[in-house]
Amino acid sequence: MNIGIDVDGVLTDYEWYMDYFATQMGHETEIHTHESNMLKRYNWTKEQEKKFHRKHFMWYVRKMPIRENVAATIKALKAEGHNIYIITARAYADRKTVFGSLMRTCLKRWLAKNSVEYDELVFVDWKNSAEEKVEWAKKLAVDVFLEDTVENIDKLKEICKVICLRAGYNDGVYAEETHTESQIEKQHVTYANDFYDVYSLLGANAHSMDESCIDVEQWKAHYRSFPFDEKELTRYRKHYRRLWNTLSGLMKAGLHLEIAGQENIPEEDGVIFVCNHRRSLDIPLAYLALGGKHARFLCKKEYELSKLQATVQAIGTIFVNRSSKASSKTARRTMIQTLLHGGNVLIFPEGTRNKTEQIMLPFRYGAVRIAGKTGARIVPMVIKKLGKKSFRIVIGKSMQVGAGDVLEEKNRELWECMREMVEGI
Repeated sequence: MNIGIDVDGVLTDYEWYMDYFATQMGHETEIHTHESNMLKRYNWTKEQEKKFHRKHFMWYVRKMPIRENVAATIKALKAEGHNIYIITARAYADRKTVFGSLMRTCLKRWLAKNSVEYDELVFVDWKNSAEEKVEWAKKLAVDVFLEDTVENIDKLKEICKVICLRAGYNDGVYAEETHTESQIEKQHVTYANDFYDVYSLLGANAHSMDESCIDVEQWKAHYRSFPFDEKELTRYRKHYRRLWNTLSGLMKAGLHLEIAGQENIPEEDGVIFVCNHRRSLDIPLAYLALGGKHARFLCKKEYELSKLQATVQAIGTIFVNRSSKASSKTARRTMIQTLLHGGNVLIFPEGTRNKTEQIMLPFRYGAVRIAGKTGARIVPMVIKKLGKKSFRIVIGKSMQVGAGDVLEEKNRELWECMREMVEGI
């Protein structure tokens, strides 16, 4: 099969990037989520749009984060014999100018940095992208095209199947059916929320599951059928060890820490660590309590585009848009994959910092839901501030969640356990 792939909005979450930085422009921004054009999406003037691009365009082409699991999915598809053609209307990249050459170089380096494999890279005119993408799709005999822009999809669907990466500006445009592996064969346009969905539609080894199944081994087989880059997990651990060796000494010198219960940390990996959350410092404190044991922590997506971007990405942070169910599902899939391949995860089940007088906020269900599908143990820990620079951290005994357990009851059990731990400090 010949697979055509767009870049902006497909390999990247372009919509998130636009909205995040648009709201940082120094004035109130009303977002019309069904629009992709910036002038219409934010009710901007041409000058506001130019200001946005002057400030953020070069950052985007060099550093924009790639979607989760892109490289592993494309590598698996190529291993199955599919050809990958990246066909992009990246602004100015088709021009035979010095700046056009710079744009082409930036994209090639970005693809290499993110380990994206491909057979051919094609640049088309962004002002005439729909027509030119159709021509290239015909020339390369593309069977399936991954795209996000409605104008392009409407043209491409006449000559090939299209997988539409869901965004506000294309959601609901095309009819949807129940998500099945054969859906791509029945429809001209099929939605995908992420590259796990892409692989379930295209990958020969994709294994579907009935959500009502309570057999843990079947769930493990399902998730293991998706591609996963174990070398990437090894790199995360390596970067984390370097960071931990540097920062642990500094933190221990500047803080007074009491850590109890470290004997409850399992020697083996594949563990879900959960922790209460009152301050940004809780993240490095939790890592100190784990004694250098690497765990990918779940973090709000805003940090993916912050000044800490390079650091948090290097250690394998899993980002989630807290207002998006699709993003939550992608993050959950990534955590499950990590656990099944010998990694650990760190979750703050309150979902945000507790700024109230309550001991803890209500827990979200992510930790117990993931434990039920993987058989992974949950290890609770709590952090309590004793003084200005004094903290006590307690690590509790592990608990398990069976696939048939009632999640509400297990979530309440976990909350009560951690409440008692906090009150016992």
